[in-house]
Amino acid sequence: MTARHNFTVTYDGRILRDAVRAFVLRRCFREQKRLWLVEIAMLIFLGWRLAQGHDGWIEMLIGAVVLVPPALVVVLWSAYTRNSLGKLHRMRAPEARFVLDQRGIFAASDLGETLIPWDRITEVWQRPESRMIFTGPSPFITLPTRDIPEEALRFLRRPLHNGQ
Repeated sequence: MTARHNFTVTYDGRILRDAVRAFVLRRCFREQKRLWLVEIAMLIFLGWRLAQGHDGWIEMLIGAVVLVPPALVVVLWSAYTRNSLGKLHRMRAPEARFVLDQRGIFAASDLGETLIPWDRITEVWQRPESRMIFTGPSPFITLPTRDIPEEALRFLRRPLHNGQ
């Protein structure tokens, strides 16, 4: 007999903001340590140049380049937060129905429905009150765990199912 798990979850802004924060901190900082080391080195170099009395176009160019990574983080964080909370506010009821089975993860709400086959799932991150299910480096769905039966959580924790 094939395992099939049906459940409904309730979303709230706190869980969605936590997921976005986890995503940004991991993808933009923990996974980009070399970028931030270069950023620090450039800031030190810029500070040294300014302390030496240089204040020309080279310093302005370095300053502009140094601003790009933090600006991108702010834009990414803002866009993901706005997108997540925007979807929440567009829902008549902040609920979604899920089915986990051998095909994958089926999700349905009043905004639409989707089936994510197991072979499309690249990662599942465990948060204190949710799971983040990725289908690539950036796209993810947030699955609040408060209302999920333990048996369904165990099923989701299995290694990527490969259609089995």
